[in-house]
Parts: sequence; structure tokens; C-alpha cells
Amino acid sequence: MTGLTLQAVETVEDLRRLWPEIAALADRVNPHLCNGWEWHHAALTHFRSGRRLAAILAWAGGDLVAFLPLCGEWATFAKFPAFKYSAFEPWVGLSTAIVAPGYGGRLFDILAGARGAILRPSGLVHLTVDAAVWAELSVSPGAAALPAGALWVVPKQTLAVGGRGEALPPPSAKRVRNEFRRAERRLTERFAVSLDAPAPSEVARDPASVWARFLAVYRDSWKAGGRRSLNQAPHGGFYRQLFMGYAERAAVRAAFLTLDGVDAAAVWWVHHHDVLYGVQTAYREDFRDYGVGAYLMASQVHRLREDDVSAIDLMGAQPYKRRFATMRRDYWDLYVIQGALWRRLAPLLQRLGGRGDMMRWSGGAL
Repeated sequence: MTGLTLQAVETVEDLRRLWPEIAALADRVNPHLCNGWEWHHAALTHFRSGRRLAAILAWAGGDLVAFLPLCGEWATFAKFPAFKYSAFEPWVGLSTAIVAPGYGGRLFDILAGARGAILRPSGLVHLTVDAAVWAELSVSPGAAALPAGALWVVPKQTLAVGGRGEALPPPSAKRVRNEFRRAERRLTERFAVSLDAPAPSEVARDPASVWARFLAVYRDSWKAGGRRSLNQAPHGGFYRQLFMGYAERAAVRAAFLTLDGVDAAAVWWVHHHDVLYGVQTAYREDFRDYGVGAYLMASQVHRLREDDVSAIDLMGAQPYKRRFATMRRDYWDLYVIQGALWRRLAPLLQRLGGRGDMMRWSGGAL
């Protein structure tokens, strides 16, 4: 491959050894929580245990210019069995390809060069890219390096709130303030209300107790019965490891809304690279009609905006989070479909080709 040398990373030990170079690139281009070592290591421990990695490093001379955090497994795509490569943590979906500026347009070159040597020729590749990489990729002729296939593109976004006291837009500020006051009045008329937000240093002294307190709320919430419930592996182990790792460094903030002495809602945040990330929220079903989850989130956002952080990442774009958001981050999920899977899916994908999110090529530019 012209100007680039590819390197496979197949074990967690190799990833750990190479992490200083990867971290230096990630910190420069996209220092998101989901691109950090703690997130990746927890994912590999609980979601990918015992599996060989298929992560790809691309070097230009002695400089690392791209890191694709991939791991493969058999799955289904459009009801067809397929060997699928995706991020170490495949559920939240915010671990991105880490690509240096000026190399986003080479992403397809990297994938083409990895076919056969690192990736199976017919493997489906699912990568998430941020706005900077997408801007370079969408105008690149790099897809010409790939055999006939398809690229399925799914846009998505997350919402955030500006930190360091940044003012909300006036209409949003008034609406949020009024909603908050109405919710507070409804709660105080019915319950004895208190808010307990232990300082990060308090959480660090006894993280197991704070985690158990959060789980007690979670287990009485609607989330407890879902496919990704913290009540069962692997998700429970993943989030517990993440919580404990950051708590030990006094980087976890937690808050509990208590009504008549009972924890009705809970949330915990991680402080990572000057940003607070809202990782998990939960509320007890018994208090659902009182809007306790939204009330706790609103109170936390108002308080945390005064802290010395650049932003509060809400880790999603659910409707209730739009009440507080002042900014958004755009992402794109890319599904690269080639080889035998492409031949099986071609008739279906050709029928869907005019629906906006599908781009198809046959050895030509996008």
C-alpha cells in the first residue's frame, strides 16, 4: 500500500504494549471516553474474552496515522449469517476509527490492504467514524481500491451541554427552568425530597458501596429486564469494571434523588479528558409518574455546568436530553460489505439502493 504500512494487533497484551502510541493519536484527534484504554479493556474483558483481535494499525514512516479497533465473530446481517468485524464494545457504538488529519480518505485503502492478511476477504466490517474522518472520506476516491461491494451508511448523533458556565440559549433556558420548577413543586408537595451527590473523593474511598447503591435503584427500573441489563453478564461486568477503574482515580461523580428516604433515581458520570460523560441513569418504577429521572438529570446538568469542564456529554440523543443540549456530535456507522456476502445480498441491497443511506460501488469512486 502506497506510503502506509499495516500492522495487525491480535492480543490484548499486544494492544497494551502499543497503547501509548495509540493513546497519543486518540488524544490528539478524538479523546472520547469510548476511545480510552479503560473502555476498550473493559470491553475486551467482558464482551470479547478469549477472542483474537483484528485491530489494525496504519503507519506512515514511523508515525501512527490510524487505529481501527476491530474484533471478529459470527453474527447475522439482514438475516444472513456473516463473519462480522466491529468495535471491541459493540453496543454503545461510540468507539470510532482513530485517524490522523489528512488520512481519513485512506480508510478504504487501509481496509483493502487488510483483506486477506488481517481480515477475512468476505468479512463484513462495521466501523464508526466521526465528523472529521467522514468529511475526508466522503470526498475521497479511495473506494476504487476495493472490490465490488456496498457501503451502507447510517448517520447518528450524540448530544452535549457546554461546560464552564456556558449559557443555555434563552428559549431553552426558560423552558428547562420552568419544567424543572414544575417537577420540583410536584415532588415536594408529595415527598420529603433530598439530593445526595457524594464528591469524587468520597466515591473513591468506597466505590463498591456507591456501585451497590446505584444497582439497587437499577434493579427496580425498567432497564433491569432488558437484553443489556446490568443484572447479568457481560454488561454488568463491563460497567462495574469501568465504574471501579475510574472511581479509584476519583473520576466518578454520582447522584441520588431520595424521596421519603428511598433512592428514587440515580446517575453516574465519568470525568475523562476535561469532559463529563453521563454513563448510566436509572429510576425506580414505583416513581415513574413523577418524572424523577428527568428531574435528577436536569438538576445534575445545571450543577455540573458550573464545574471546570469543557462539556457534559449526554452519551445519546434521547428526546429528554434535547431539553438540555447546546451542541451535538455527528457520527456515521459504515458497513462495508464485500465478497461472498455481497454476492448473496446484492439483489436485496440493489432494491434498497435508492433509499438514501446506501452507496454502492463496483470498483469505482463513491
